[in-house]
Amino acid sequence: MAASLEAGLQAAVAIRRQLLKAAPDLRVMFKVTALPAKDLLRFDGTEQATDTDVDRL
Repeated sequence: MAASLEAGLQAAVAIRRQLLKAAPDLRVMFKVTALPAKDLLRFDGTEQATDTDVDRL
């Protein structure tokens, strides 16, 4: 759980860095938002093992 929280915080920092850029890299944004999105789903009671599973929601 602590590792997941730390990774989520790191992702939030990476998202902020991208948003502060004049031209954010959308590929990086999609990549760094995947982990917090999966964590939010997990805390909501929906376990999604792969990105493909999340895409179907």
